[in-house]
Amino acid sequence: MKCIVTGGTGFLGARIVDRLKQNGHQVAVWSRHGTNVSPDGFHAVIHLAGETVAQRWNPEVKRRIRESRKQGTHALVDAIARASDRPRILLSTSAIGIYGDRGDEILTEASAPGRGFLADVCKEWESEADRAQDFGLRVAKFRIGFVLGRNGGALAKMVPAFKCFAGGRLGSGKQWMPWIHIEDVVGLFIHALNNESVSGVWNATSPNPVRNAISPGNWPAQFTALR
Repeated sequence: MKCIVTGGTGFLGARIVDRLKQNGHQVAVWSRHGTNVSPDGFHAVIHLAGETVAQRWNPEVKRRIRESRKQGTHALVDAIARASDRPRILLSTSAIGIYGDRGDEILTEASAPGRGFLADVCKEWESEADRAQDFGLRVAKFRIGFVLGRNGGALAKMVPAFKCFAGGRLGSGKQWMPWIHIEDVVGLFIHALNNESVSGVWNATSPNPVRNAISPGNWPAQFTALR
């Protein structure tokens, strides 16, 4: 299968590109900062590109976060619409931020979106991806949680402080941290690529979220492997 991966040089994207190549697929990377290719003649698009949210927010950063997702996805779907030989599949990232801050409420794919900046961004992001259905594509959207893995992701921001004995819980530590191992995220995208039954919204998180102040004795096995 011929696949385009947007954001294919990032922490998650690079892993997905490697796995696709290992499985014998042809892969082109579409980067916001590099040479882009037309989706014409490709079978699938895996859309991962977007401004990182892991930075200090100000009005300009929030503008980039929103535009990179809403306008970036809009431009991608427009390019698909113009193609004479369109892809058949669009697999797009989204984020658990769509649910907003809901405390201890159990949230599933059927839960309504929440309120706030990230929730609004995610709703616009998913709406733009859904436009691809109008052009005959199967669309699946993955609401991804905190991605854990070596050499990047959420741990890249957290581990240095702990290595300097300066790490600790944030605030009360009672916040829920819906996490997922990077290999599981990669596996979800590969599974969705190969299975026609996968479409719509999927929560890409572990079924057992933890709180920010989780004690080492209660770490999931995947946490221990990353220490």
